[in-house]
Amino acid sequence: MRKTLISILAISLTLSGCSGGKTEIPLEASGARTAAAIMHLLAQQVSVNRRPSATMGIFSGIFTSQGVFLPVKSAILGFETQQKILEGFARADTDENYALLLEVGNILQVDIIDTLNRSANRRETLDTYIQSLRNTGILLERKIGELEMLLDEVQNEVREQKKLTREIEKIVKKAVKDQDYAVASEKEQELQTAKADLAEMETKAGQTEDMLGRFRELYGVAAVRLQAMDNNREILIAGLKVIEVPGIKDLGILEQGKSYKTRGRGGDNIFLQPQQIL
Repeated sequence: MRKTLISILAISLTLSGCSGGKTEIPLEASGARTAAAIMHLLAQQVSVNRRPSATMGIFSGIFTSQGVFLPVKSAILGFETQQKILEGFARADTDENYALLLEVGNILQVDIIDTLNRSANRRETLDTYIQSLRNTGILLERKIGELEMLLDEVQNEVREQKKLTREIEKIVKKAVKDQDYAVASEKEQELQTAKADLAEMETKAGQTEDMLGRFRELYGVAAVRLQAMDNNREILIAGLKVIEVPGIKDLGILEQGKSYKTRGRGGDNIFLQPQQIL
């Protein structure tokens, strides 16, 4: 009997262990928490600082590093933009001067016939280009005046430095003659420094003179080109054949590092004449 009761209890315990009841285990729900966090931010109306795009950063970097130069393809917009950016040049720095030479050269070498053929308004395009030539001429006049002043200043410095160098040389020769080698040694060092400074000044004077010659030649080319535009204005607007307007392609004045000798030019200043609108 006792064994029977034990068997019944064992069976009961086994059946109770197999019952359908389940213990719920909490599951991680990161997605829910993320959604709740987003809704919380939206409810608070948190402002988000927008950052410039990568391309805007690259564009800004190029603009600030170049100072004023950006490529412009449109005809009329290009002329107007070039007029504005050319006003940014005021210093006589060599690199900036070469950059200005190239920019002015681009204006002078515009294929005006092709540009007019591709323009929807030939008269407006030509008038804009003629005005850009006038502005270019005025800018070149200012740059030439600036370089002339700089050249005079540098040449005066060269003359003063030459005078100082000769004086030191005399002291060195006299000290050697008097066998005062202590003074001779000291002044010899000063003489070497003076000669080095003189060489640097002469180099600067030569570069300034060379640059001045290039700008003078560009000024002459701009004057001839502007005169050709004025003389053939209506013919150009009508799209008829005219003589080829002069450019600067074969003059060699845009080659950096190559010296250039200018040719003298005379005549009235056509850049200050009012633009003729027919």
